[in-house]
Amino acid sequence: LEMAVQALENFIAEWKPKYRKVMESLENTDNLLTFYQFPYQIWHSIYSTNLIESLNKEIKRQTKRRFFFLTRRLWNVT
Repeated sequence: LEMAVQALENFIAEWKPKYRKVMESLENTDNLLTFYQFPYQIWHSIYSTNLIESLNKEIKRQTKRRFFFLTRRLWNVT
């Protein structure tokens, strides 16, 4: 955790002159790095995007792909 905090502080120090508002939003390291307090095996699940957003994205991807192939199939039949 200490290494992550130090890396974040270095990142903020480097980019704050150019992107002040964005870097100020990253300065609350207590909330930003809380996933490091959980076991390593579940970091990816916690760190990654919201599960519902991921599900919606996959549904959209599958739907687009299937409609595309349906359309191609109809073109080949006629």
